[in-house]
Amino acid sequence: MRVQFPPGALSGEVAELVKALTSKVSSQKLGLRVRLPPSPPLTIIRWILRSKIHKATVNQVNLNYIGSISIDEELIEKAGLWSGEKVLIVSNTTGVGLETYVIPGKKGSGIICMNGAAAHLIKEEEEVIIMGFELQTNQS
Repeated sequence: MRVQFPPGALSGEVAELVKALTSKVSSQKLGLRVRLPPSPPLTIIRWILRSKIHKATVNQVNLNYIGSISIDEELIEKAGLWSGEKVLIVSNTTGVGLETYVIPGKKGSGIICMNGAAAHLIKEEEEVIIMGFELQTNQS
């Protein structure tokens, strides 16, 4: 008797049970030959740096705002960031790092403003790197 399963038909505990039943000893006793489909390749997903504003100077802080970083809309467009996008900000001055989200500032103003709680960690005149990331499944 010969049994063949289509790719993806068996998974998890069922596949383990079939493997156990079709071990060399079991299959000889039962007269079975079972062919399992090859396992699909694993998809590896990684966070990749997509956008970066390097050596920007924080020129304003606003403790009375809920949170975020305000960035000149022109800089947002040039860096390929999106309004509301989560970004990692690292201070070259103090070494502090934090995550927050982008709010567009006035176009052409050059504004880099730390808002809310982030303004307690990164102060005016500090040099920062603003980074946006994306998930990718392979190198391009």
